[in-house]
Amino acid sequence: MGYSLYYITKIAAVVARDVLFFPIWWYSLGAINLIIGIKNFLVGQAQMMAIMVWIKNIFKPMYAQSDWQGRIISFFMRLVQIILRSIMMAVWFLIAFFVFIAWLMMPLIIIINIYKQLK
Repeated sequence: MGYSLYYITKIAAVVARDVLFFPIWWYSLGAINLIIGIKNFLVGQAQMMAIMVWIKNIFKPMYAQSDWQGRIISFFMRLVQIILRSIMMAVWFLIAFFVFIAWLMMPLIIIINIYKQLK
């Protein structure tokens, strides 16, 4: 019986410590890990969209069409690609921003909902 009481108190102490430490972790290390993950995600999306490559080559003709018609068509096609890809990056940035805001608000929302349920 002595060992079981020892382990029960040990487990209770660990659970209490984890419950008390959770908000500190959520708003410090957890938020930092989320920011790093969001940054890596956005960098990956920027590399996948290759907006800088499109900007760098905006005045170069596509498919070796070096006549003036090919240059004009290439310029406008690349301009459309740059605009659309920039809009998509802005959408990804907004989604990432709202995920971060949701992360910060999640414990508060949970506490409010628990309070409403107990009321």
